Amino acid sequence: MIALLALALAGTVGPFALFAYGQSKVAPELAGAFLNLEPLVGTAAGAFAFGDPFGPAQLAGAVVILAGIVLSTGEGSRTRTRRAPASAQPAAPVTVEACTDSSRSTWPGRRRPSVAVVAEVAAASRT
Repeated sequence: MIALLALALAGTVGPFALFAYGQSKVAPELAGAFLNLEPLVGTAAGAFAFGDPFGPAQLAGAVVILAGIVLSTGEGSRTRTRRAPASAQPAAPVTVEACTDSSRSTWPGRRRPSVAVVAEVAAASRT
């Protein structure tokens, strides 16, 4: 029973809690890159603790995993994940009241709706 409890806490609950804590402190794409270490750590633990075979294929896999983490967390990868500027964010939805309210001098949101949207809202307000 003690072994089952230790396995559950040390093998499942502990790592997931640590990963969730780490993910709250770093960007999701960075945390996701390091999630790929799981098979590498499992293979290394099996080789060291239980004498599982560790040959050229496992070494090549370890190199590929580490290279992928280095490539995905390097400086060049950060330029691809920039957020869009605030001006590119979608505008607030246009309501029928906004289109038919003559006292309003400007449209809601950051930009004016297209002519098709105005026509659609006007047609909806007539029915």
